Amino acid sequence: MVTNAFNVNLLASGQTVGPNTFTVALVVNCPTGTSVLTSFIYRVPGGVRHPFPPGVDVTGWPNPADRGQWTFFIRNANGVAYVDPVEAGAVCATTN
Repeated sequence: MVTNAFNVNLLASGQTVGPNTFTVALVVNCPTGTSVLTSFIYRVPGGVRHPFPPGVDVTGWPNPADRGQWTFFIRNANGVAYVDPVEAGAVCATTN
């Protein structure tokens, strides 16, 4: 299992100070020679895992060119900024 910590800081939906500042992509990589079996993502304020609040949309997908990589995409659809520590991970297995 691989786990990465991220600090997510997204502006309110529609606000920008550069391209797409109300969205972020987070990438988790398995060790070389392994593939992603499943993945997970939580927000971890105070070190405790929680689901994301309403209006913060999360999706994820494997990289079709690299079975050992998973990308999560977080979008803030709220009218206020969203700031949280996030933990994202993947369960990896040896592949043939």
